[in-house]
Amino acid sequence: MDSSPVLIPRIDRNHSSTRLAVPYDIHKIFMDLGYEFIDDIYWVKPEGAGWSAGRGRRFAADRHPMQYKAVPVTENIMVYIMVHRKKSDHLIDWFIKKNPHQKDVEASRI
Repeated sequence: MDSSPVLIPRIDRNHSSTRLAVPYDIHKIFMDLGYEFIDDIYWVKPEGAGWSAGRGRRFAADRHPMQYKAVPVTENIMVYIMVHRKKSDHLIDWFIKKNPHQKDVEASRI
């Protein structure tokens, strides 16, 4: 699951935009649905990301610092699996080594 905070644009100049912290809400939803959390990856976008949207101004250089909006330069990638397995004291490495289809295991390596 790839998720980032979502920015809901303002409807006009008299209203402010709203930023939703989606990654923090997603975790509870997935856990309630029966998924198991495996890992998270914190990805930093390449330099310059967000500048094309006109939001790349630096706070100190902005003529109107109270109107500053942060440039979203990160994404959270959260890894979940649907739990359809028996609980075990063994680590996943043990199951990989015991898999009867070792050619498939070897072919799946990245």
